[in-house]
Amino acid sequence: MRLSACRAAALSTTMLTRRKSSIEGTKTERRRRGESIGGAFTDMINIEPTSIINKSTAFRIYSVKSATIRSNRTEKLALMSETSAMLSSPTWPPRPLCEWCEFTALRTEIISKTDLPKYPIPELLHERFLRDMVRIACLLSMISVCLHTPETIKLWPPLNYFILANDVIVTLIFIIEAAVTANQNGLTDNPNSYLRDRWYQFEFFLLINHVLSCVIHVYELCTLWFPSLHLAYYPWLGALRSARPFIFLRFIRSIVRFKLPKNRIKLIMKRSSQQIQNVTIFFMFFVFSYAILGVQLFGRLNYHCVVPETDPYNVTIRDLAIPDTMCSQPGAGGYECPSNMVCMRLQLKPQEEGFYGQFSDFASSLFTVYLAASQEGWVYVLYDCLDSLPSFLAFFYFVTLIFFLAWLVKNVFIAVITETFAEIRVQFSEMWQTREATSDHVYTQKLEKDEDGWKLVEVDKYNRAHSNNSLFLHTIVTSLAFQTVMQLLILANAIFHATFVFYHDESDQIRKIWYYYVEVGFTVLFNTEVVIKIYAFGWKAYIARGQHKFDCILCVGSSLNAIWYLYETNIFTYFQVFRIARLIKASPMLEDFVYKIFGPGKKLGGLVIFTGILLIVTSAISLQLFCYVPNLNKFTNFPVAFMSMFQIITQEGWTDVVIEILRACNEQAVPFVAIYFVAYHLLVTLFVLSLFVAVILDNLEMDEELKKVKQLKAREQDTIKTTLPMRLQIFNRFPTAPTMVTMKKVPSEFPLPKIRDSFTRQFADEFVEPTEDPLIEIGFKVRSMLSKRGPSKETRLQTRIRHVGHLSSKTILNSMLNESNRNRALFSESNQHLASLTRSNTSSKHGKSGTLTTNSRSRTRGLASLKGKNMVEGFKENGDLRPEDTARKVEKHGEIDFKALQMKRAHAEITSDFLAIMTYLDWAMVLVTTLSCCSMLWESPWPTTGENLIFNNFYLQIAEYIFVLVMSFELIVKCIANGLFFTPKALVTDVGDILTIFIYITSLIFLIWMPNHIEINSWAQLLMICRAMRPLRVYALIPHIRRVVVELCRGFREILLVTILLVVLMFIFASFGVQLVGGKLASCNDPKINDRENCTGIYGVQLFVTRMEVFGKHDPSMHPSIWVPRVWTNPRNFNFDHIGNAMLALFETLSYKGWNVVRDILYLRHGAWAVLFIHIYVFIGCMIGLTLFVGVVVANYTENRGTALLTVDQRRWHDLKARLKMAQPLHVPPKPPESAKLRCYLYDLTTSRWFKQLFAALVVLNSFTLVIPWNVMEEQDRKKLLLSLTVISAICNVLFTLECLLKMIAFTISGFWQSRRNRIDMIITILVPAYFAGGITEWKRLTYTYGYLVVILRFFTIAGRKSTLKMLMLTVVMSMVRSSFIIAAMFLLVLFYANAGVVLFGMVKYGQAVGK
Repeated sequence: MRLSACRAAALSTTMLTRRKSSIEGTKTERRRRGESIGGAFTDMINIEPTSIINKSTAFRIYSVKSATIRSNRTEKLALMSETSAMLSSPTWPPRPLCEWCEFTALRTEIISKTDLPKYPIPELLHERFLRDMVRIACLLSMISVCLHTPETIKLWPPLNYFILANDVIVTLIFIIEAAVTANQNGLTDNPNSYLRDRWYQFEFFLLINHVLSCVIHVYELCTLWFPSLHLAYYPWLGALRSARPFIFLRFIRSIVRFKLPKNRIKLIMKRSSQQIQNVTIFFMFFVFSYAILGVQLFGRLNYHCVVPETDPYNVTIRDLAIPDTMCSQPGAGGYECPSNMVCMRLQLKPQEEGFYGQFSDFASSLFTVYLAASQEGWVYVLYDCLDSLPSFLAFFYFVTLIFFLAWLVKNVFIAVITETFAEIRVQFSEMWQTREATSDHVYTQKLEKDEDGWKLVEVDKYNRAHSNNSLFLHTIVTSLAFQTVMQLLILANAIFHATFVFYHDESDQIRKIWYYYVEVGFTVLFNTEVVIKIYAFGWKAYIARGQHKFDCILCVGSSLNAIWYLYETNIFTYFQVFRIARLIKASPMLEDFVYKIFGPGKKLGGLVIFTGILLIVTSAISLQLFCYVPNLNKFTNFPVAFMSMFQIITQEGWTDVVIEILRACNEQAVPFVAIYFVAYHLLVTLFVLSLFVAVILDNLEMDEELKKVKQLKAREQDTIKTTLPMRLQIFNRFPTAPTMVTMKKVPSEFPLPKIRDSFTRQFADEFVEPTEDPLIEIGFKVRSMLSKRGPSKETRLQTRIRHVGHLSSKTILNSMLNESNRNRALFSESNQHLASLTRSNTSSKHGKSGTLTTNSRSRTRGLASLKGKNMVEGFKENGDLRPEDTARKVEKHGEIDFKALQMKRAHAEITSDFLAIMTYLDWAMVLVTTLSCCSMLWESPWPTTGENLIFNNFYLQIAEYIFVLVMSFELIVKCIANGLFFTPKALVTDVGDILTIFIYITSLIFLIWMPNHIEINSWAQLLMICRAMRPLRVYALIPHIRRVVVELCRGFREILLVTILLVVLMFIFASFGVQLVGGKLASCNDPKINDRENCTGIYGVQLFVTRMEVFGKHDPSMHPSIWVPRVWTNPRNFNFDHIGNAMLALFETLSYKGWNVVRDILYLRHGAWAVLFIHIYVFIGCMIGLTLFVGVVVANYTENRGTALLTVDQRRWHDLKARLKMAQPLHVPPKPPESAKLRCYLYDLTTSRWFKQLFAALVVLNSFTLVIPWNVMEEQDRKKLLLSLTVISAICNVLFTLECLLKMIAFTISGFWQSRRNRIDMIITILVPAYFAGGITEWKRLTYTYGYLVVILRFFTIAGRKSTLKMLMLTVVMSMVRSSFIIAAMFLLVLFYANAGVVLFGMVKYGQAVGK
């Protein structure tokens, strides 16, 4: 007993620290206390037993020892109070004495159970001062490395010595910390020792880098201080500092701590990295495929139009055409040079050609393919290929490249990142949730009891009732009238400032002063509002709300902006223009949407911080790598390096940045520099930007627990609404209105609740009896439809009658049950509902005097007609419908073999599934509309004689007449059959039908009118634009395309909200831009003139000739130029003179296009402050604002699809089932009998893992032989290399032939032919001998073409050799099939805009780059 008392006392005194730390203190303090728990155990072990017996001595010793560990005075006092209370307890101690041996045993037991460090922990390690010093050292090291550039030191030379002193101090701090850590944990003793732990290894690497940086810096200074020593310093040695910016990661790690166990984090990283690795392999497969294909299709694109006397090895700027144009030889299918020039092959270096657009070898082609996949500058490469080769090759290559790489594979990345982030979010859900106690201001309403009982009271009213503030003011500020007036004042303030226009004369300054005084008046009004609210609510109640905090910050900032000096500097103008953000409060729907997106700020804010840290670290690394490169101005200092790396994130002009860097570097460093920037671009575009989509989608989703609750509620609900059609609502006015209702079920994507069918049907089928054969009714229906004479005598007995009174409710209930059971079977996961579905679909009841059947029309669709083949396969998935179960079985009374009937019906409908999506009349109209649109493609205003215009071309008019006549017939037939309005299948029921009527009327008017001439801005031109909408007619004809448009329109509310947010954002930044740079961007077009008075006369402007670096390009005397007049004007593309032009400029930058031009002009004319403005706008508007559109559309699609309420695990299971449907069975033939020893041996050999990996490597090696072009011209330059590669390819093909022979022997020919991959390999192997047959000179070109096509086909077989790649390929194929209607809808929309563009801008001939 006494031993237990001693143990309890000792553990209690030690655990007080941990108990106290869980009650109060910040996170840092709790972490510090947790780290000192080992010291507390050590002190407790050293307590003497006599001290424990004596209460006062125990109190004094414990307090003194705790004081050596903790320095917080408040915490010590609280700890001493708890200890005193414990010792004063009457149960302490349970016995007056404790023997020395018992306490020694207790101390030994605690020592054995406590994992104490091997070495004593120095008190310095527990001090917060050391950790703070390390953090400060990390920041100082980061600042130092960002300032250490030659250009920065030139601005202030003493900075060089400050940087050295800072680096030495920082390095000493890190050395001391490393020594303390090594003394504590040891060097190599255990897994947590200094040289074995991975984080410690990272810190040791940074320490070595700091020491090396200091040594290099001292050596550099020695070369300056002691020139007599003749020491040589190379600037590239500074690149060794490029690893130092990783110190910022250590700083972040010292602040942010993960709360999950390491094993959980490792599991998450393993699963996430595996998915990302798979999709990265998939991406690289496509990149390598197009790189190989580009090498063989295009090869060396170095033929240019030059003057005849040009030296191909020494090209000057005067030798090229203006602009420089690629060409092909006569008859080769490309562009042919004019008569005064020749098409010559130029021998230029890669640096001179510019790297981008080269396919001369595999590395250059790979770089070109990746840059083109980023959709930046790829059109110029396309035009070069069109000029050099037949156009169909370039069109096929680049259209498929953009489709697969730029659109499809990148979206696969987004999908994988989104799912991975959702899984991580579930695991880290505790981190996103606050663990603090909920305060009163979190709730907007409270429950309060008065004399009338309990009622909900607003929080403001609750606070007012318990305060002494003015009741009158509180009533005013919370009234709707006051809030409306303040919203109108905000709107008036925004509109007033938007009316300012700069005229570039003396009146601008005068009007600016008047606007300043008005702004001061608005500021006084809004400050008065804040003061009144503070007085009415009280300071604590006022500042507790986030909205009031925002208003208070705006009040302080706008008050400072009211000072004239600060008003001129525009530093606090942000607070003035952000006042319009308060208008969001005027719309509760918009406010809720904003809170839904930006309310959970930890995720989006954390991602923004992560992106900022990534930019800072990569900018500092790039700064140290390239600041010493001569003739390169992209990394001269940290701000310029940051702008360059940020430009790469936005992808606008990033190829120009990379090519300029590659040209400045030496030839040996080009591959490494290219890999560095490609890896950075891959990281930020495919991962970081996908993370923004993932976070926004995650914010739009509900919590996992809330999803489960909603799923449960959805299963419990079975609500039925009764509504009347519009044409029958008039009968509600009559007292004896007949019962005519339409039963509509509330839309739900979840299984309906189970209804006992026998119980419910007794009320619906009270007067009916079952038939003997349930197939009689189906036969009657089929005969009545196929017979031209109408229903037969037997069928006429089954007459449908209209039920009135109580019978109608039974009929409706019967129909409802059939639909419910059918839907339950469709959406369920097992076969538990098949019995009910069988009865509902096949039961036919008839009474004594007649038959009562339910008129369900389209609602009685079969299972396969609703879901097609996929639904049938879904039932097969878990063995619900097996082929062996389709045999006829002994049936119960009133049942048939539904499975057999279902399989037959599904098979019949699947064969004609595509044609069955609409009627033959609609298919005919789709064909006629397509032909009419094809005829419209030939219409063109060129040549100017008008022979390609429809009113001058008889053949184009034929297609127009056919379209109008056929469409007239269609509309008349549908109108007669279904009615025009107010019928169930009326001709005009929705917007699509209205569009159909509009297209028909415009086409008919145009055909009757047929104008002979079309003027600009005339009614005839408007009619032609309306006629261009004809491709949209297909939207209304094909139901699947109509469904795409409907699903997009269902998210119209969210899309409208995002649009409003972006408009508000543009208005805010446009207002700031008008006040910041309005009227200040105008300058002389001659960059040498700085004032307006001297901007007169003419000057020479150099013409753009080529992107290549040739002799004389930078020589004004050799470069072609023209004389133009000097003009004082704004930049050509944008200005901020008034709010309209400012919003137009910002809207252009919202698409990532042209923002770098705006940035450069703002930087040249107004410095870094203006550049900060455009960078913030691009980051918020583009990276977050435009991503909102993607998130809203995807969220709306998942909601319409019915997967919005699925949890992460349910969604993963749903996707897994979809993949299992696509998976194909393995066709592995059985192992031969043991008597056939040779076949058994070959069977084991060909099915072994190393055999498959060997031939997969041979496929890669065979594809490697295509690293250079296989053509006749390549023999002149690299004949030996080409011969070696073809020989290697021949050897690989021989081995592939041997593989097929071995498999045919092992599997037999029939077993070998069962596998689809084996069949493809066999076909490719058979094609190989023809490749070796072309040895004659005139057959060489065909031989090379045939040869590389065979090798490329062989490369694609690697997808079948790797299961992950094969599954991803199947996923892409299925995605293409499912998205075919989306692609068709997009193509039709593009076709409409193309036709409208021909009408509007077909005669435009002049402008910037109109030809290309």
